[in-house]
Amino acid sequence: MLTCWFHRRMISANLDAGRALSSHVQHHVQTCPSCRDFYETSLHIGERLAAGARHERMPSPPFLQGRILAALSQPQPPPPDGLIRPAWAATALAAALVLMSVWFWRDRSAVPRQAQPAVSSSQGSALAVELVVAAARLPAEAKFREWGQKLDQPLETELKSVLHDARTALAGLAHSFLPDHLSPMP
Repeated sequence: MLTCWFHRRMISANLDAGRALSSHVQHHVQTCPSCRDFYETSLHIGERLAAGARHERMPSPPFLQGRILAALSQPQPPPPDGLIRPAWAATALAAALVLMSVWFWRDRSAVPRQAQPAVSSSQGSALAVELVVAAARLPAEAKFREWGQKLDQPLETELKSVLHDARTALAGLAHSFLPDHLSPMP
């Protein structure tokens, strides 16, 4: 029963913490035979574990307390000023510069320079757009649409499955809970 599960968790928590049971839990233990057995068994196991632990306890080595206190009284080194130590900062800066130079060199070598003929302003803007697209190596608009459709296919399939499952569940609920004259035909 759900209330027994809840009360058993409360019994375990109180016994583990060494606290007394609340009046509500005590009342439940008195009225529920299975929870009373659980309480008595848990109490017995706890007492046996505590008794066994007393026999296993070993004395601490001499001078242990003195060594601990001496270690605590020594001054601690101050933490570093910043989150990043100077050696790591220099290494990170060098790595960033190398990556940026490789990226810049790769982009410069990927787009060959060509001499452009003189064009009018309207042709120039169209040519500028074409050059930006070519420089950025963007695919055509049709390719973007194709990618969008391919990305949407699993979502559409999943939505169709969800709708089918919802309709099936509603039909099953209607068949189970509505009278036959009100239930929709399958």
